[in-house]
Amino acid sequence: MSFIPVEFPWCLAMGAVGTPEWMTSIGANQGGFEKRNQVWEDVKYTYDVSTNVRSREDYHLVLSHFNEVRGRLNTFPFKDFLDFEVGVGEGAAYYVSPGIYQLAKRYGSFDPYLRRITRPFGAVVSMGTLDDETGLVTVAADQTRVINSHAVGATHQLTLASAFSPNVLVGEYVYPTGVTGTAAALLNGQRLEVTAVAGAVVTVDLDTTGLTASGGSIRMFPATAEITWTGEFRVPVRYGADRLPGQVVNSNGQELFVQVSSIILNEVRE
Repeated sequence: MSFIPVEFPWCLAMGAVGTPEWMTSIGANQGGFEKRNQVWEDVKYTYDVSTNVRSREDYHLVLSHFNEVRGRLNTFPFKDFLDFEVGVGEGAAYYVSPGIYQLAKRYGSFDPYLRRITRPFGAVVSMGTLDDETGLVTVAADQTRVINSHAVGATHQLTLASAFSPNVLVGEYVYPTGVTGTAAALLNGQRLEVTAVAGAVVTVDLDTTGLTASGGSIRMFPATAEITWTGEFRVPVRYGADRLPGQVVNSNGQELFVQVSSIILNEVRE
């Protein structure tokens, strides 16, 4: 299976019934008090696109697309006309790995939800290089410094060959690489929060008591909060069934009218 970049016909997508869905488990005790647990970490969408299919021409549009993507086998982009734009203040990104961030759309303000966007469309990012096929943004390191020495303990201290300029701040993050020793796996490629800075000496929130570390270098990247974007996005979906039922129900002498029970498209988390 693969992603086929053939969008579902817009003229039929516009009338789709969209259904965002969370999964929550709810239990109640004998007193009627509830305990609720979030089963899914992310919202998932389902669309019924049958409502706009009325003529034989409409059905043939769907049929052509259905056969091209081989039914349920392949995924494809879908334009959700209820929610396809990202305006100013809505486009965000979250950390994935050093220098890599994932585009997201922000919903709400008190406890905002960041919806992962993997198929941006015409997106403009504030920094970095965007991969339109994944929604990943690659950002080059602002600064890199050689690590002269390490001091292990309840917090890990790194003495650099020279201080960052401008220097890293408490609460920001640094990313070590190339470190050797028994603490290497805890340091290399990790996102470590800075708890103290004194010139070229940087302390991070990592317990390395009893371990060893030497060498390597350390990088700074722009803060995730600085990465914003605007534009559109598409939802990766697949057909919900390998069959596409349809029936001619009426004719006005020139045009055949078609009825379909349902055509379901399911969002796919890739």
